[in-house]
Amino acid sequence: MTNWLLRNPVLQKEFKLRFRTKKSFFGIAVYVTVMAGILLPVLYMFMNQYGVATYQPEESRWLFLFLTMLQLALIIFVVPGLTSSAISGERERQTLNILLTTNQSSFSIIIGKLFSSLAFMTVLIVSTMPLYTILFLYGGISPNLLWITFGMFVLTMVSIGAVGIMASTLIRKTIVATITTYAISFFLALGPVITLFIYFMGVSMPSGSAQNLSVFPLFISSISIPLMLFETFGVHMITEMVGQTGRVLPTWQPWAILFSFYGLLIIGSLFVATARLRPRSRMKK
Repeated sequence: MTNWLLRNPVLQKEFKLRFRTKKSFFGIAVYVTVMAGILLPVLYMFMNQYGVATYQPEESRWLFLFLTMLQLALIIFVVPGLTSSAISGERERQTLNILLTTNQSSFSIIIGKLFSSLAFMTVLIVSTMPLYTILFLYGGISPNLLWITFGMFVLTMVSIGAVGIMASTLIRKTIVATITTYAISFFLALGPVITLFIYFMGVSMPSGSAQNLSVFPLFISSISIPLMLFETFGVHMITEMVGQTGRVLPTWQPWAILFSFYGLLIIGSLFVATARLRPRSRMKK
């Protein structure tokens, strides 16, 4: 699989075009500067909150969660901009037809465009590793927590990236494809939380009974990546919500729902993008 990806001509061409420009290095510098500019003042405030320059090791976990949410927000903001112009941009530059005349399959073109965009986002995330190592120096963070966090970043990137490639394939105008991808991304990030808020307001106010809760909150909360990250960090919002129904929530159940939902979203988006990349010839009557 890795060799197939590395031999993908579209991916090789995108790598050369994307990583050889000064704009890419400027983007990485801005990204790291923004992350450091937000994290370091917060770290300084934590160290001086008691009037002396001390630091409580257990606070590093909360700072890690803060950095994780900041990183997640930037991923949701950056990935749609990287992927939503992948196909529509080729179409507007009138180079898509040339690309389609090559012997590359539609799936190969779609995968090449997707992974070249996500590779740049991966470089952005890796470039922030020094900030994570600063928090590691104070303890309180396990390697498993770090791997789970970065796994959730990868899942978010691939999911939003697949949606962006699909929108770029279906919609001819880049600006419209970008707006559509941003709308879907923000809905995936905030929609479950807003839906849960409305749901609990609706079921708790009239009856005041938690017995009206159903499997619906479990599904909605499990497909929310921010809520699942909170669960990973020990803020058991999903467990408490489901616990009100009297049920004991197995640990694997929210994760199974999460990976099933986003797995179907990724496969479905890539399938639609691949199927609609080449113009269909009209059947002669």
